Amino acid sequence: MEINYTPKLYKRELSGILQESRGSRFQFEKTSDSGASYILVDESVQRIMDRMRDVINGKRDKVYLSRSMGNIDLEQLSNGKWQIWDEFDVYEFEMK
Repeated sequence: MEINYTPKLYKRELSGILQESRGSRFQFEKTSDSGASYILVDESVQRIMDRMRDVINGKRDKVYLSRSMGNIDLEQLSNGKWQIWDEFDVYEFEMK
Protein backbone atom coordinates (compact mmCIF):
# COMPACT_ATOMS: atom_id res chain seq x y z
CA MET A 1 0.00 0.00 0.00
CA GLU A 2 1.48 3.32 -1.05
CA ILE A 3 0.62 6.53 0.77
CA ASN A 4 0.87 9.57 -1.43
CA TYR A 5 1.22 12.46 1.03
CA THR A 6 3.60 15.40 0.99
CA PRO A 7 4.37 16.78 4.49
CA LYS A 8 3.42 20.41 5.11
CA LEU A 9 5.77 22.90 6.78
CA TYR A 10 4.25 25.01 9.55
CA LYS A 11 6.16 27.89 11.15
CA ARG A 12 5.20 28.20 14.80
CA GLU A 13 5.84 30.22 17.93
CA LEU A 14 6.61 27.80 20.75
CA SER A 15 4.85 28.82 23.94
CA GLY A 16 6.49 26.02 25.95
CA ILE A 17 7.23 22.37 26.49
CA LEU A 18 4.80 21.30 29.16
CA GLN A 19 4.95 18.24 31.40
CA GLU A 20 1.89 16.00 31.03
CA SER A 21 0.96 12.98 33.13
CA ARG A 22 2.24 10.53 30.49
CA GLY A 23 4.86 12.60 28.70
CA SER A 24 5.25 16.13 27.37
CA ARG A 25 3.52 18.56 25.05
CA PHE A 26 5.16 20.99 22.64
CA GLN A 27 2.60 23.82 22.88
CA PHE A 28 2.45 26.30 20.01
CA GLU A 29 0.79 29.71 19.90
CA LYS A 30 -2.63 29.72 18.29
CA THR A 31 -2.63 30.07 14.52
CA SER A 32 -5.27 30.29 11.84
CA ASP A 33 -3.90 27.53 9.59
CA SER A 34 -4.87 23.86 9.69
CA GLY A 35 -1.76 22.62 11.55
CA ALA A 36 -1.68 21.30 15.10
CA SER A 37 -1.48 23.64 18.09
CA TYR A 38 0.50 21.05 20.07
CA ILE A 39 2.46 17.81 19.66
CA LEU A 40 2.44 15.14 22.37
CA VAL A 41 5.48 12.93 23.02
CA ASP A 42 6.18 10.15 25.50
CA GLU A 43 9.37 11.59 27.07
CA SER A 44 9.60 13.92 30.07
CA VAL A 45 10.44 17.60 29.66
CA GLN A 46 13.74 17.04 31.51
CA ARG A 47 14.79 14.26 29.13
CA ILE A 48 13.87 16.36 26.09
CA MET A 49 15.83 19.35 27.39
CA ASP A 50 18.86 17.15 28.21
CA ARG A 51 18.84 15.73 24.68
CA MET A 52 18.44 19.19 23.14
CA ARG A 53 21.51 20.32 25.12
CA ASP A 54 23.38 17.31 23.71
CA VAL A 55 22.54 18.49 20.18
CA ILE A 56 23.67 22.04 20.98
CA ASN A 57 26.93 20.69 22.46
CA GLY A 58 27.57 18.43 19.44
CA LYS A 59 27.06 15.13 21.28
CA ARG A 60 24.20 14.02 18.99
CA ASP A 61 22.76 15.03 15.61
CA LYS A 62 19.08 15.14 16.52
CA VAL A 63 16.62 14.16 19.22
CA TYR A 64 14.54 11.05 18.62
CA LEU A 65 11.19 11.13 20.41
CA SER A 66 8.30 8.70 20.47
CA ARG A 67 4.54 8.98 20.58
CA SER A 68 2.74 5.70 21.12
CA MET A 69 3.88 3.56 18.18
CA GLY A 70 5.27 6.45 16.09
CA ASN A 71 8.57 8.27 15.95
CA ILE A 72 9.11 12.01 16.01
CA ASP A 73 12.41 13.71 15.18
CA LEU A 74 13.55 17.02 16.64
CA GLU A 75 16.40 18.62 14.72
CA GLN A 76 18.35 21.85 15.22
CA LEU A 77 18.53 24.02 12.08
CA SER A 78 20.61 26.85 13.53
CA ASN A 79 21.22 28.58 16.82
CA GLY A 80 17.81 28.52 18.50
CA LYS A 81 15.82 27.34 15.46
CA TRP A 82 14.42 23.80 15.49
CA GLN A 83 12.16 21.55 13.44
CA ILE A 84 10.00 18.81 14.87
CA TRP A 85 8.83 16.16 12.42
CA ASP A 86 5.70 14.33 13.49
CA GLU A 87 4.27 11.44 11.48
CA PHE A 88 2.64 13.77 8.97
CA ASP A 89 4.04 17.31 9.01
CA VAL A 90 6.99 19.52 9.96
CA TYR A 91 6.79 22.28 12.59
CA GLU A 92 9.55 24.88 12.68
CA PHE A 93 10.05 27.01 15.81
CA GLU A 94 12.64 28.95 17.77
CA MET A 95 13.82 28.29 21.33
CA LYS A 96 14.56 31.49 23.23
